[in-house]
Amino acid sequence: DRGHPMAGFDGYLDEASTRARVLRDVFEPGDAWFLSGDLLRQDAEGTYHFVDRMADVVRTDAGPVFTREVEDLLYRLPDVQMVAVHGLGRPGEDAVVATVVPRDGDLHGEVDLDRLARLADEKLEARQRPRYVRLVEAIPMTDGYRPLKRALVDAGLEAERARVFERRGPGYAALGSPPPAVDPTFAS
Repeated sequence: DRGHPMAGFDGYLDEASTRARVLRDVFEPGDAWFLSGDLLRQDAEGTYHFVDRMADVVRTDAGPVFTREVEDLLYRLPDVQMVAVHGLGRPGEDAVVATVVPRDGDLHGEVDLDRLARLADEKLEARQRPRYVRLVEAIPMTDGYRPLKRALVDAGLEAERARVFERRGPGYAALGSPPPAVDPTFAS
């Protein structure tokens, strides 16, 4: 029904952007398909499920990491108010970063990083586990209440007013802290 508000797409203000997002003659002459940028999967019953935004997928050497899956897992932690998972954004080193707002909203609030590490180890593949956890007071949002992940990537790890932790062994340590002491018994 062409009259239905969801049946059409009039385009963006910029005609070139519209042309880039609409594919024509894909399955039959005259058809048009809008490239939403969303990645979906279809289950055995034919139902579609949202996986991630293509722009948000972290591409690691070990394979793609769908950020929504990692975020959904971290929301299980009682001390996490909000989380946005994204890539590091460094050429040649795309590691998974979890930017977290602690439940109490205080930058120095407590997030049980040992519990986060154990949960990630138990439920996620190695490539999906956050290499860095950045605690912040707030995550910038769009007007539609979605995290502005590009702003988080652009801010980098050393962003102002953030506490950053790096995965080291079974847990996390403050970024810039010395590595844990090596037991001389096991030194080579």
